[in-house]
Amino acid sequence: MAWFQSFQYLQLFFQIPASVLALRGLLKGDRGVYLLIICYGVSTATTVLACLATFWAVPSHEMATSVDPASLTSGERLFLLGNYIPFLMFPVIMAVDCAMEVAKDMKVAHQITGTAKAK
Repeated sequence: MAWFQSFQYLQLFFQIPASVLALRGLLKGDRGVYLLIICYGVSTATTVLACLATFWAVPSHEMATSVDPASLTSGERLFLLGNYIPFLMFPVIMAVDCAMEVAKDMKVAHQITGTAKAK
């Protein structure tokens, strides 16, 4: 599966370094790191969503005429979904939270520059 290998490279060369830089920025109180967290959250959620879609698309034992090694039982599917859903939700929440913070910062900056231009 080429998509899976490309996601491994994405995780190794972008997501891991981005998470380290984001943590460092958050610990220093740097609001400029919010854009990186938005990119990280969207990237991570996209890769997890592809994995979830794959689990969902795999045939179940109940539907297959013979037990295919590439099939899942309903219990296995629910187990995988239950374990992957948090890895989807946390990056989405991080991205949305940081996007709202960036929107607030942009609104304040717009008010400041609008006031400065009016003088």
